[in-house]
Amino acid sequence: MSIGNLVEGLEDAIASLRNAVDGTVITPGEASYDATRQVWNGLFNRKPRLIVVCEGAADVVASVRFAAAHQLPVAVRCGGHSLAGHGSCDGGVMLDLSRMRAVSVNPVRKTAIVQGGATAGDVIRETQAFGLAVPTGNAAAVGMGGLALGGGLGYLRRKYGLTCDNLLGADLVLADGRLVHVSATENSDLFWAIRGGGGNFGVAVSMEFQLHPIGPEVFAIHLVFDAADMARVARGCVEFLATATDDISVNMECITMPHAPMVPPQLHGRKVVMMTGIHAGTDFAVAAAEIEPLRQLARPILDLSGPMNYVTLHHMLDAMIQPGRPAFARSLYVGAWTDAVEAAVQAAVDSAGPSAMAMVWPLGGAMARVESGATAFGDRGASCVVTFDATADSVIDLVPYLDWVGAAHQSLQPHQYNGGTYLNLAGLEADVTAVVKQTYGDNYETLRRMKATYDPENRFRFNVNIR
Repeated sequence: MSIGNLVEGLEDAIASLRNAVDGTVITPGEASYDATRQVWNGLFNRKPRLIVVCEGAADVVASVRFAAAHQLPVAVRCGGHSLAGHGSCDGGVMLDLSRMRAVSVNPVRKTAIVQGGATAGDVIRETQAFGLAVPTGNAAAVGMGGLALGGGLGYLRRKYGLTCDNLLGADLVLADGRLVHVSATENSDLFWAIRGGGGNFGVAVSMEFQLHPIGPEVFAIHLVFDAADMARVARGCVEFLATATDDISVNMECITMPHAPMVPPQLHGRKVVMMTGIHAGTDFAVAAAEIEPLRQLARPILDLSGPMNYVTLHHMLDAMIQPGRPAFARSLYVGAWTDAVEAAVQAAVDSAGPSAMAMVWPLGGAMARVESGATAFGDRGASCVVTFDATADSVIDLVPYLDWVGAAHQSLQPHQYNGGTYLNLAGLEADVTAVVKQTYGDNYETLRRMKATYDPENRFRFNVNIR
């Protein structure tokens, strides 16, 4: 068969796919193609052979079967916030789930059924109507599918675990186009694998989550310190959380504050350490007393800690995660916090330019008490995850920061916990395959065998890939 016939055959098949789906099939040259193929990280400019904007599970099934019939890889875009740009691809089929965002809450059972394209913000808004929540990430715009399947580190991690720990089941479209339900009693091997194994095994078109009583008001932790105090604040926070109640989860980010409406004018352009999180208890007087040691780690420049709407809390970082800007980052798990770790983090902060960020997220609590073999997520014994990243207005403007990210990351290599990292923040490492193997640890071989069984052609490869 000639190349011309092959191309003509594919075009005919695309025309048939258009008729078979309720959603929209978009190909290069169409008016909406460039806007639809974009992902959050402007570093990537991938060009899929076609995009299917899906309306439901049947569209996903038809699209995956199309991809299998024509030997095309599949990328899945939920929120599009993969640091490594995994929501799109070159030459394959991009599934855009952004129209599949329904959230159905059962307040009696305290569960929610969530379509695969829903964002964390969608879920938070709907569940908060009943004073309930599932652990999500720290920002509203991220997609629930990528978040949950990759783990899910958020403000409730020490209280109720990871997002994947609260996954009760899912409807999954496999690489051969089959739609299956996975849970503790149905296809339990796949259920184990998707709780931390990412999008390697199928497309999650629907997920069911366990909910917990949270909100609508929570005690928010929002402290701002000078950047010169970063390492001291981080060390003190890690040590404090070692004996603190599980109600407290916090993140620390060293950033140069943007000129944004939500930022007090006196902080515009200033390099600071921002500590954000929550105390998940219901007695706010107790919460205020229990977080007091965090206020004493250094002299706060700003202290906005106190009662806050749970939905509002998850929109506080919106101005700092603007879509379309190029971003480059590397992260790693750190074991015990030592003098050497403290010195390395402070040195990285001191040398950071205005577009750079250093993040320290302490772990522990409920998420760490889940046995490493209970889910695919793997070993949970690290004390924290540290990330160095940079964003810029253009790829050219980002270039000077690449060396800073690499050097800062390298400075912590001797202190890396088991050679791994939080894989939802991975994908730009020098050797991604090694990081994946080391992060999954004893679970890796089981995941590799399952990948060979359920996706032998690695059709779902645009992820933190298990080969």
